[in-house]
This record gives sequence, structure tokens and C-alpha cells, in this order.
Amino acid sequence: MSEEDDEETTQFGSQTPFAEPAWYDSSKPTPYYNDFHRAWRNQMREFVDGEIIPNVEEWEAAGEIPGEVYRRAFEVGLLPAMVGWPEMDGVAGWPSRPEGFDGFFVLIAGDELSRCAHGGIFWGLVGGLGIGLPPVLHSENEELRDRVAGPVLQGTARIALAVSEPQAGSDVGGLTTTAEDKGDYWLVNGMKKWITCGTFADFFTTAVRTGGPDSGMLGLDLILIERGMPGVTTRAMNCMGVKGSGTAYVEFDNVKVPKANYVGGIVTLLQNFVTERLGLAIQANRFARICLSESIECVFGVCACVRACVRACVRACV
Repeated sequence: MSEEDDEETTQFGSQTPFAEPAWYDSSKPTPYYNDFHRAWRNQMREFVDGEIIPNVEEWEAAGEIPGEVYRRAFEVGLLPAMVGWPEMDGVAGWPSRPEGFDGFFVLIAGDELSRCAHGGIFWGLVGGLGIGLPPVLHSENEELRDRVAGPVLQGTARIALAVSEPQAGSDVGGLTTTAEDKGDYWLVNGMKKWITCGTFADFFTTAVRTGGPDSGMLGLDLILIERGMPGVTTRAMNCMGVKGSGTAYVEFDNVKVPKANYVGGIVTLLQNFVTERLGLAIQANRFARICLSESIECVFGVCACVRACVRACVRACV
């Protein structure tokens, strides 16, 4: 709350109308949010305000977020929260879930990070992780989970989901990247496009066609391809305003992928799209709030007396 305000308020954060979710006003009862959620929100806001927002333009210009930011995002709980805070008993130093953790923690973390008002930085920090790691976490391949999940969530490695191709995006059944069965490994050939975090990812959760050319969606599987495997190359895409996301072309040229890197079948891929859509909705909502609140502040000014008048008008209308 600004010191300029001359009236007491129960509103957390910005005092501009519509700038914050309704439950941020503690005078309004809510059946969903409790003190655990409020404490988590405060923790996320402190991190985003202090360590993300001041650096957005610098990271965008550089086309990448520094590695230490990912490690800090792990320390404050942002990275594990974005994928439901999995149990990682085998990982040294892995923290237990915050008290009261539930699905709303994920929503709050994404919403607060979206206050950076920059899709590229949001996607670069948690976008690749949020869609690339869940298939691995939900895989029946325990060895793969143990090998990959810890480093990615701790911010020492990065992951991307590689599905879309130059000729097939939303038409998942039209994917043409092939994985030819060679006994103890697959031979992968093809190109992916629009791959968030592709320029700097260490791992690619990749949709490949293991069935014939006419097998449609049922002929697809997910396998984990590692950057260090011979034949993997990436090329940055010049996407206006979102260079921090590391969006890229990813090409596979006779890449030998061991069968131990199998993630799952088509069901695993389709289930993953659900949480991806949720993340997009969270971003869109907060981005819209920022656009509206900044428009109000631009038109009406930001002094305390004007804000008070605008709030009064809004309350009268709603």
C-alpha cells in the first residue's frame, strides 16, 4: 500500500481498480483462499518485484535469462510449484511441500510471475519446464524421472517440449518427425518449430512418430532427447518481443536415442496439453489486468485522491 493513501484499505498490492484479483481484498470472504495462500502470494510477490521485474528488459535484450535466476526460482519454490511440487525424496536437499499446498499454489505462482508483463520472460523461466517436465514426472520410467527431474527443478538444467513442426502445429496427428526402431535405440529424424526454451534446453521431451506414416495420433510417442546427443541442433527464431523465451527450431539428424529415454504414449502427450492451457489462461488474465490498470492510471493519474475517487466510482458501479 502506498504511503500516499489517506484512507485505510484491506487491499493487498496495487490500489488501482481491477489491478489485483478480488481475493486480494481481505475484506471480501472467499471459500477458496486461506492464510497459507496469502503467505505464498506474499513470498512470490517479493521475489518477482525484487528479482524479476527490474531485469526484464535486460534479459530480453540478451535473449536468455541468467542461470542463477533459475536457481533462485527453485530456492523460493517457484519452479517446483509450477509442476505441483512433486515428491523428490531421492534428491539431496529437496524441500518438503509448503504447508497447505494445493492447486491454488500453482495458480498464484503463475499469476504473480505474470506481473512481469512479459511473455518471453515468463516462458523462458517456467514455460519450458511447465510443459516439458510434467510428462517425465508422470512417466512410468522411474530411472528417467530420477535422472532428469531433480536437475531441472533445481535450476541447474533446462527442459523443453518439442511437439510443433513447420507443417504441423495444432494438428498433432500430422507430425512427421520419425523414430525408427533399431533394437536398443531409436533413430530420430525431423524438425521441430516454435519450441519454447529450445535455444538453451538440455532436454527435449519430443513427440515422434514410431508408427507408420498413416498411423495418425496413435502412432506417436514421447521420448526424451538430450542436447548432447550427436545430430541435435538448434537455431533461434527471431520472435518479436519474446527473445527471452529462447524459442527455436530444433533439428534431429540421425539422432540415436536409447530406449531408456522412453517417456510415454499419446495419452501422456494429450494430458499434458491440459495444464499448458491453464498456464496460458493464467497469463492472459494477469496481462489483461496490467493493461487495464495501467490504462486507468494513465488516464486518471496515480495520486491518492484520484485513486480514492476512482475506487469509489467502481464500487458504486459494481
